Amino acid sequence: MRTCRGLLDAVSRRKLWDTRSLHDTKYKRCLNVVDLIGIGTGSSAGLGVYVLSAYIARAEAGPSAVLSVLLGGVSALLSGVCHAELAARFPRAGSSYVYSYSTFGELCAFITGWNLLLEHVLGAAVAAKAWSGYVDYMLNDTVNRYMSDTVDWSDWWILDTYPDVLASSIALLATLFLVPSVRVYSVINFILICLAGLFVLSFICVGFFHVETHNWTKSPGFFPHGVRGMTSGAAVLIYAFTGVDNVATSGEETKNACRTIPTAIVASIMITFVVYFGATTSLTLAFPWVDLSDKAALAKAYEGRHIFAAKYVIGVGAVFGLSAAILGSLYPLSRILHAMCEDGLLPRGLSRVNSSTQTPIFGILILGLFSAGIALIVAFDPAIEMLSIASLTGYFLSALNVLCLRYHPDVVGVYREYTDPEDSVDYTKQARLCETCNHPSTPRLEVMMNGDLTLHYTTENRFSNSSDKPDSCQLNGQCKCAHSAPYSQTGYKFDSTERSYLKPETNRSSLSLSSLSSLIRLPSYTCLDPDESTWRSTRHSILTYLISSVFMCVSVIAVALESTARSWWAITLACISAVFMVTSSLFIAKQPQNKTKLYFQTPYVPFVPLLSMLISMILLSALSSLAWTRFALWMLLGLMFYCIYGVRNSAVRHEDDQEVVLYDVTNPTFNMNSIPRSHVR
Repeated sequence: MRTCRGLLDAVSRRKLWDTRSLHDTKYKRCLNVVDLIGIGTGSSAGLGVYVLSAYIARAEAGPSAVLSVLLGGVSALLSGVCHAELAARFPRAGSSYVYSYSTFGELCAFITGWNLLLEHVLGAAVAAKAWSGYVDYMLNDTVNRYMSDTVDWSDWWILDTYPDVLASSIALLATLFLVPSVRVYSVINFILICLAGLFVLSFICVGFFHVETHNWTKSPGFFPHGVRGMTSGAAVLIYAFTGVDNVATSGEETKNACRTIPTAIVASIMITFVVYFGATTSLTLAFPWVDLSDKAALAKAYEGRHIFAAKYVIGVGAVFGLSAAILGSLYPLSRILHAMCEDGLLPRGLSRVNSSTQTPIFGILILGLFSAGIALIVAFDPAIEMLSIASLTGYFLSALNVLCLRYHPDVVGVYREYTDPEDSVDYTKQARLCETCNHPSTPRLEVMMNGDLTLHYTTENRFSNSSDKPDSCQLNGQCKCAHSAPYSQTGYKFDSTERSYLKPETNRSSLSLSSLSSLIRLPSYTCLDPDESTWRSTRHSILTYLISSVFMCVSVIAVALESTARSWWAITLACISAVFMVTSSLFIAKQPQNKTKLYFQTPYVPFVPLLSMLISMILLSALSSLAWTRFALWMLLGLMFYCIYGVRNSAVRHEDDQEVVLYDVTNPTFNMNSIPRSHVR
């Protein structure tokens, strides 16, 4: 019974932050916006261009892979702006794990962090296996033939036909490059992506000189696997935009993280999308998608078009690009691991940061060995199929995080301090015209008996002409008009330290673009600030939207699998779900938002987060059942570890226990029987 209660408490146990703890770090803050853009593009561009673009064209979408890139880019952009707001609120290593811990609780945070570890480990392994394929192709398949003749085991479930020694070796070598400081990694990464970018631009341009439109139009057509194949391709390609997560997890190593990370996230998504769209369009127009190879696909495709030296030019470019992808996948692993270990959900020994390099060396080496082991034995296609589940889950949770925090009455995370000169005004020195005599009146601050602050306006101006004096203002030649109003009604905030009033938030033009709800007239009885009542209504509306979205995904899958004549029920269900989704969205938009000024705000809340959640759910439903089965096994392993280790060693749980014991000592009338059993050690 005690264990069950502990698990229930862990579900809702959230991590609370203050401004100082969010800015404190054991890492060295040395990254600027250029470094972050390099990390965001380099960690995913090579894998997306040299591996995933050819894979989704061959195995999932055919020529409609270009639409898969477009859908994936829209999903990544919507989620990216949500990620940007959260990264500005919580500039900490761990990205989605930290956001979930602060909003949804410990269990959801552990699941998110556990999924992120799998995502990046598989990403490094897939990039290493692709690197091995391109190098081996340039060596005329020498390594492949030797390993096949020497070691051969049965191709069982997810195992490869032979151990990929080249892939394992490059994963281990990349791990060693991450041991020095993050500044060394950022420089190496920037050099690699610059070199890889030259090769990518060259073969994109060459591909457009060999366009054959029948590669898009001949049987089985532009959608060989239907719309579901296109959405499946977009779901797989989502991992190619994982640079968003890599930039967000660099929060503790970034200078002025609250301002630079949002810029780097948006810039990384835009650059990555342009490169992917150009590479996929060029490849599918220049070469038949059905003839694409499963290894070194781009090099073999362009060599098949009899393009001189394509084998070596594209091969060398792939070596540079995929090396950056391996480094980019391994880089956030140690940071996520460090955050989980600091919170006690994983063994704390893995989070030790070296004093000289200021990097978690032990965690880097452990995860590098794990990734190298997966690259050694796991087959290529099963690893790709599992890549995007964690990414899509993280995108979904980021959008839900933003939605909850913007409508919650409490202030969570870092917010703008109003220190800019244009943001503050000494309102006590300003004057306004008297409503009675039309002469300047000077306000002064008064404290009422109940402790409220009041602005009191008085006018004490002598009139040169007695005829100018209104009857209501005549008092020994002076105007003694007095007007007062509570300062809260003026919209100004009083800073007791600076003894000045701060401009109301509605005076700033940026808020008019922060949400479409500002374009919808609120009823006169609606309060301007969120409270527990509005937050409860918002939660119910979000839950309605999520349930309707699930039914929408089910109906879309049913329509895709069945003929139109037999799927009338699915179409009806989709229409009903759409009505509930639109209604709940408008109801959420009517609710007041938290007006705390942030360094970056997701635009058009709640519609951008809601649309991001819907697209993520649709893409998740498009993944294969085998991918979900393998993911479920990984999740089962993680939940077992959490129940055995994480619940007992949670740092947040120990902090709660210490607060309970301290309260018991300082309060003689406190009854220990009122404490939940899970809080008593």
